[in-house]
Amino acid sequence: MYKAKVMKHALPARQFNLERSTSVGVSLSPTQQTEAIKIDTLKTKAMLQAHRQCRKVHLGKVSFSEAMDIPKRLLIFWQTAVSRRVQTQGAPSQHKLVEAQEEKGQD
Repeated sequence: MYKAKVMKHALPARQFNLERSTSVGVSLSPTQQTEAIKIDTLKTKAMLQAHRQCRKVHLGKVSFSEAMDIPKRLLIFWQTAVSRRVQTQGAPSQHKLVEAQEEKGQD
């Protein structure tokens, strides 16, 4: 979201051109100051918009890196598989409950 907004307004190119047009130790001209303020304002708006849209996403669900995402998904898969296996086997108290229900059904 942020990257799309930044690229839409060509902010990296605008910032590069602004930096290239300046000199070390020399104050910015009024047009350069205006451009710097516009770039900063657009970056801030893009960050705030991305924050508003991503705020509701649960932490850990956003993929930041594909190199980290694949092992994380594999780990989640195996954790889910193991937890489902444990649930189907059930706890001993669940076995007693099932046996009691079966005995009631046979009477």
